[in-house]
Amino acid sequence: MLRSPRIASLVSPNNAAILRARALRQLPSARERAIQYASQVSRGPHTLRKRPQVAGALRNSNWRHLSHTPILLSPGKQVLKIRSRTLNFVYRAAAWLGISVTVASAGIISFFLYDASTYREDLSHRDIQISDLALNPKLGGPKNLPIAEVLMDDEDDADMERQQNKPRLVILGGGWGSVALIKELRVEDYHITLISPTNYFLFTPMLPSATVGTLELRSLAEPIRRIVSDIKGHFIKARAEGVEFSEKLVEVSQVGADGKRTHFYLPYDKLVIGVGSTTNPYGVKGLDNCNFLKDLDDARKIKHKILNNLEAASLPTTSEEERKRLLSFVVCGGGPTGVEFAAELFDLLNEDLTQYFPRLIRNEVSVHLIQSRGHILNTYDEAVSKYAEDRFSRDQVQVLTNSRVKEVRPDKILFTQQDENGETITKELPMGFCLWSTGVSQTDFSKNVAQTLGDNQKNKRALETDSHLRLIGAPLGDVYAIGDCSTVQNNVAENLVSFLNNLAYEKGKDPKTMHIEFDEWIKAWTPHSAPIPTSLGTSEAPR
Repeated sequence: MLRSPRIASLVSPNNAAILRARALRQLPSARERAIQYASQVSRGPHTLRKRPQVAGALRNSNWRHLSHTPILLSPGKQVLKIRSRTLNFVYRAAAWLGISVTVASAGIISFFLYDASTYREDLSHRDIQISDLALNPKLGGPKNLPIAEVLMDDEDDADMERQQNKPRLVILGGGWGSVALIKELRVEDYHITLISPTNYFLFTPMLPSATVGTLELRSLAEPIRRIVSDIKGHFIKARAEGVEFSEKLVEVSQVGADGKRTHFYLPYDKLVIGVGSTTNPYGVKGLDNCNFLKDLDDARKIKHKILNNLEAASLPTTSEEERKRLLSFVVCGGGPTGVEFAAELFDLLNEDLTQYFPRLIRNEVSVHLIQSRGHILNTYDEAVSKYAEDRFSRDQVQVLTNSRVKEVRPDKILFTQQDENGETITKELPMGFCLWSTGVSQTDFSKNVAQTLGDNQKNKRALETDSHLRLIGAPLGDVYAIGDCSTVQNNVAENLVSFLNNLAYEKGKDPKTMHIEFDEWIKAWTPHSAPIPTSLGTSEAPR
């Protein structure tokens, strides 16, 4: 029974039977693991696992002394069924294809369900109701111009139709004051129309940064129509020319498709003037040779001018004198705009552009700041002014204080300056670029309004209003002025004159020749005798 007779005496018959039984139980398990391993090999390398230890059952030293017991297999029974690689690939490809088709079908069905739930009928294929007066306004007013009593979008939706019978509020200008007012109004209170020569709201504090590329120009502008649409208002891209106070008409003009400027009237019940201001020329000659910084077009022109000067200075045919002139950048005005632009310009020329231009260009760039007062930023705290001057001194930006520009020529600037003896001398400064930012003055429209109101408007720099922001000299409670174009006056005598002018308008008489009895005066003045409030909060909505 045992192969080795030497150890036969060491194994009893009972022990031999036990060992034989254990071996018989382990042997089929080892064979099954071997068959499983062979099956994994046939499927591919990626299915391999740790090779089973087939001989694990044979490690027992007593097994070697046992005779082999044959394992009988049933006739015709297949021990291992192996799937071919091609068939396995076909099965897997079919499974992935089915999953992909299912996901794509679900996505397409979801899209059509979403489209069906959000579908709106295209109104362009329907008849649009519009008044004949919107397309063919009637003529009238002192100049017999078209009067836009009905606008083209008055009947575009239900909210706008309900506003047709509301008081007409006309806002002139699309600046900070006008936009702040629009955001405080309610849809159901007024029929609102905003008139502005530009169709965007400009974030002016960051305009100097946009000129040198620190910010994109498009990041500073927001469409006016988007702002006005929040209150179901109307927008007309036009320029205000004048106001007919007696007939409550605003004259506006716009350039048509043929390039000609046409004029028309826009009626109002409440008028808010927020046209802003313009650059003050101070009577200096040659400002056509300067650049200004008021809107996006100005910023774009400045950027192109700076780059063109640098490219022209890099040409081998440019003389030394001409190169120094092209690289001389002058800023006239030491206010916030001029100081900020000078700082941005210095950073652009010395940190950005000069890295890509010849070293000679970098060494010959110069920035000059001309200020008529003794310090720059003179309207701010003295510490701020001193810090700015010290910083410019370290950056080699030349600050010329107590200097007044006399004339701007295409290639140089003439300015006067006091010497140590107090005498005024005239100096020249070659320049290839000049920015004029020396303060603000009234626009042509504001001057026209002030001239119409006559002696009621005495301020030559802005339109005067009372503490309610009502325009002095205009019919009381009908016309307001806000923003840079206006200034608040709290003079009691002037308010009294404004009240009398309004009383004359109500009676249809001339304010200069009207006579009033004392009893009439008491009766008319009593409703207005309350203390005059401050202008705080009065800009939320016209009264």
